[in-house]
Amino acid sequence: MRYLESLPFRVKLMLIWLVPMIGVFWFVLFGVFEKLTLIENMELVNKISHLTEQTSLLIHEIQKERGMSSGFLGSGGHDFSEELLSQRELTDEKYQTFYNLLFKLQEDHAYSGIHDYYQTITADFNHTAWIRTQTDQHTIPFDDVIDFYSNLINRLLKIFNLLSDLSPTVHIANLIYNYHIFLHGKELAGMERAMIVNMLASQRFGPGMYRRYKETVAEQEALFKMFRTMAEDEIRHVYDAAMQDGSIAQVEQMRGQIFNRGYDSSLYALLGQMYQHMGLRGIYHSVKNLLIRGSHYGDSEALLDPHEQQEHYKEQFYTHYNNIINIVKQIQELPTDELVAEQRRDVNLILENVEAYRQSVDVIIALQNQGKRLHEIDQDRAAGVKIDDLPADAAMRRLVASSLAGSFNIDPHRWFQAITAKINQLQKVDRFLSRDLVQHGKELNRQAWEGFFGYLVFCLLVVLVSLGFGLFMVQQLRNKTKRMIDLHRKISHGDYSARIRLTDENAQDELDLLALSMNDMLDSLETVMQQREQLLHSLDAKVTERTQELIAKIRELKATRNELIASEKMAALGRLVAGIAHEINTPVGVAYAATTQMGEECLAMQRMFQQDEVDVDALLASITIVDEASKLIARNLERAAELIQSFKRASSDQSSEAIRDFRVVEVVRDVQLSLRHLFKKSQIEIRLECPEGLWLAGAPGHLQQILTNLLLNSLIHGFAEGTRSGTIMIRIALYRQNLELIYSDDGAGMTEEVRTQAFEPFFTTNRRAGGSGLGLYICYNLIVSQLRGSVMLTSVPERGVCFICRWPVVVKREGGMSP
Repeated sequence: MRYLESLPFRVKLMLIWLVPMIGVFWFVLFGVFEKLTLIENMELVNKISHLTEQTSLLIHEIQKERGMSSGFLGSGGHDFSEELLSQRELTDEKYQTFYNLLFKLQEDHAYSGIHDYYQTITADFNHTAWIRTQTDQHTIPFDDVIDFYSNLINRLLKIFNLLSDLSPTVHIANLIYNYHIFLHGKELAGMERAMIVNMLASQRFGPGMYRRYKETVAEQEALFKMFRTMAEDEIRHVYDAAMQDGSIAQVEQMRGQIFNRGYDSSLYALLGQMYQHMGLRGIYHSVKNLLIRGSHYGDSEALLDPHEQQEHYKEQFYTHYNNIINIVKQIQELPTDELVAEQRRDVNLILENVEAYRQSVDVIIALQNQGKRLHEIDQDRAAGVKIDDLPADAAMRRLVASSLAGSFNIDPHRWFQAITAKINQLQKVDRFLSRDLVQHGKELNRQAWEGFFGYLVFCLLVVLVSLGFGLFMVQQLRNKTKRMIDLHRKISHGDYSARIRLTDENAQDELDLLALSMNDMLDSLETVMQQREQLLHSLDAKVTERTQELIAKIRELKATRNELIASEKMAALGRLVAGIAHEINTPVGVAYAATTQMGEECLAMQRMFQQDEVDVDALLASITIVDEASKLIARNLERAAELIQSFKRASSDQSSEAIRDFRVVEVVRDVQLSLRHLFKKSQIEIRLECPEGLWLAGAPGHLQQILTNLLLNSLIHGFAEGTRSGTIMIRIALYRQNLELIYSDDGAGMTEEVRTQAFEPFFTTNRRAGGSGLGLYICYNLIVSQLRGSVMLTSVPERGVCFICRWPVVVKREGGMSP
């Protein structure tokens, strides 16, 4: 500040002008940075728009691969085998183009969404090879293939979420949203192609697939309707033109045939569950193989002992067995119009086969318990553990065939070609939408650059105008202030006739008015100076007088405070004396009573000896009483001596600040002893946690004074003069070369207002009962000022208080025996 005050007025004016100029420059730089960020976002939008074009082409190829894979699986590998290989090559080619563009995009930009998108897509495509292998080997269910390709396409479509996050306008956001709706509908068309190709290849709907197909078609039509409603006129025209293609009508015709002949059969659904959970050629044979050859195939099971293997295999079998029984019961409960007599016979045949398996399992377990080995049981024809599955298998086939809807009279290849032609028409709309999105991205990028350069030109003009106008105004102010400075210099040399001459009497600003005021003031300046000297002289006298009065008051207050503190300490010492006297009174009184009794017994023995004959039993009884009385006197006198010794230590420590070695736990117990008469009739428990072998070098009176004030504060305020019950906890330990005293009680506690004033001198909430308000102040003063420590107080009303006190100490010995 001194440096600023010493600066010339011209420099100060420049600094005043510089502050808004810094604001202007900051505004310009912030705007430039914001524009550059917008340009970067628009470039990212432009690149992602190009990426969406490649994404759309990739999705198109994945949809065709999904449809061919489903037809391949549905026909058992007879259909679409050659087409599927060619299609996979096309998919890989499109994926490579898409991957290269995405890889470069996530390398060039630090936007986290792109990086996460790249990681997800890469992981999904790494799994494609395994899906293709399982498809070729017919070891993967149709639903898993459909779900994999559908999930892959849905993740690819998440690129529109990235575009939505970066969209700068509502128009672009609506365009992206509508495009996403269209691609979702196109994806459902691809899923329809895959589902129906699989169905036509196997001439049946899988369990629940007919309902799923109807939902897919309905959702597809709803999405395309929503897309057309939200689309702009040009896009709607392109879409309507694409829907005029003959493939659209052909697909609708085939849909009608499928809807007329397809339905959901309860029997077929239950049979599907049986195949899914237990299939005659799957679960039965696998359970049988585990039971007979488990020791050759098992991994963790092979480590079990034979008995545990038997129990494990038996539990596994009965789980499958119970599932089969439940399904068969559901089939048998079907009405007669859904399950005819011939079908019921086939169901019973399957049930007999299942029961035969159960009996076979029981036989296998029994033979194993007899000590036979697994391969012996397997080769023993008399045991009857081998079951003929052919009749049950044939019954299952008849049931499946009888539960189908019948032939759809649609060639899978013909359907695939028709629906593919429809999807190709949708692909034309897709390309138009992607090109439109790319064009919008380019336009936004161009507008961002134009806005950036326009903003730079505008900011440059603002800066130049601000600089020129600011310099002009600074020069004007400098000239006027220079004239006033010259006037002051003349006045300082005694030239009171000097005046400021205005250049333009009509144009007057604040500085000109100030100059005129200064001219008016010059006439009375001398008189004002004289008055000022008189006022200053009077003021100095008053200040001196008031200062002396304040010094006297301060001395008086300090003396009063010291007297109160001393009286508080003496009061504490008085409480100590009263407590010790109360405690000594008991053992002394007991000793006095025992002495009296012993005197009486001595007189009795004296009278006894004066008689001619001495009663030995009475004499021995008197001697016993005298002996016990002497022991009682000795014990109570020893107790009184201990109390006196404790009193001497406590009184000496509290009345002086002498430095000595002392054991901390002994000092604390002396304080407890001195105050025991106050706590004796209350239901307050005092708990102590302190190392027995902790010795310090210092003034023990400080610790005694602190603990005494804290205990009395809890008794009076926390427990209402001992009328409330509760617990006081005293924890003492070493903490980093400091003595840490944690004092807490569960009494009445303090409000926040009381807590903030607790350590102030003369503050008390018990003024009517004679409270001085110095107890906690003395504690605080001792710890902070004299011991150079710290005190922290926390309290919650009706939940007690907690004092955490720490001050540096000199440790003589910690732990072990006392020195």
